[in-house]
Amino acid sequence: MPPISQVALGFLVTFIAIRINGFDLLVDAVGWAAVASGLSRLETTVDRGFAGAKVSAVVACLVSILLLFGPTRAALITTVYTVVSLLTVWLIATVVMRRAQARGDISTAQTFNVIRLTEAIVQILAVAVLVVGGPGGIVIISGIIGFVVYIWFVVSLIRLNRLPYFV
Repeated sequence: MPPISQVALGFLVTFIAIRINGFDLLVDAVGWAAVASGLSRLETTVDRGFAGAKVSAVVACLVSILLLFGPTRAALITTVYTVVSLLTVWLIATVVMRRAQARGDISTAQTFNVIRLTEAIVQILAVAVLVVGGPGGIVIISGIIGFVVYIWFVVSLIRLNRLPYFV
């Protein structure tokens, strides 16, 4: 499997929840391990800039393990998890943007810029609502927008396989 597809698949695993008696069968840590592994391969074969995103994915993996065995409702741990997840997406998008711009692929660069900015706004809003509270409508709207942006991010990652500067 190409490394960028492995990263995309890992993100899908972190996003999808199949629960039986409250236990998520698709443990987020497995998804984050796939993301980190794919980023490690991208770091050595495509661009060393993926190193920061790899470290962030490893931290997200460790925090997701804490959430699995620890107090899942703890606002601090959930906030750290959200921030590290956002950082991983941001760092990946930044490397993609830089590589796309260097090759004159403005469309791909703009796509990943919009993805990272929208994801940042949605995640910051989610953390603010989690920490300080807020109206339920904001939670629902940010959840829907977050879902759409996350899927857009995964699909955009998969589409990178067609670009010669990502294989």
